[in-house]
Amino acid sequence: MHLALFFALPAILFAKDPSNYSAHATAGNVTLAADYLVRAIPVEGGVLVSRGYLVVDVAVYSKLGPVNISPAYFSLRLNGSKAPILAQPAFIVANSFDYHRPDTGEPGATLSAGVGNAGVTIGQPGQRTNTPPDPNTRNVPPARRVPETPNPYATSNAPPAFTNRELVERAALPLGDVEPPVSGAVFFAYQGKPESLKSVELLYDGPAGKVVLKLR
Repeated sequence: MHLALFFALPAILFAKDPSNYSAHATAGNVTLAADYLVRAIPVEGGVLVSRGYLVVDVAVYSKLGPVNISPAYFSLRLNGSKAPILAQPAFIVANSFDYHRPDTGEPGATLSAGVGNAGVTIGQPGQRTNTPPDPNTRNVPPARRVPETPNPYATSNAPPAFTNRELVERAALPLGDVEPPVSGAVFFAYQGKPESLKSVELLYDGPAGKVVLKLR
């Protein structure tokens, strides 16, 4: 069974400029910036951890109007391999999570961390529900705009109002013709041990051109 851990992290400023990311490069009229997050998926109110995917936080900047974004434009080269790993659509990643809220989680697997003088709780039992969200009533998540997006890591006592699946979909880099700047997670299936990776490179090959961002 896929294990999802939910925990809150100390506040981290949401980057508003490419230079705030660990790597950035320009292709044509588009600037891409990225951070390698290993297994962590930043979501509203905290982070979800996936054992089956590597996660890269990608921001797209351009001053010349809408930019077309697709998972097909991104791949991840690990340890200099000649066969990069292709990005996966967000809905596939979201489907790997069970239907349960991150504030409950799997029994004995809940991990919550406070900020400052707040306490830390590990191994707290939880409950789960097998009722999937109604696709006919769920709102379509808006594109995340870099300047206006509030800090997604802020700690709150109120549990998110979304299932893990919905949180993953909302955290993903928006697709289609979008007005930059936007940011979000891009996912790459990987079952190996992240600590064995000596180099990680994000490859972009899209309408704007080609770039390589060295993340590790």
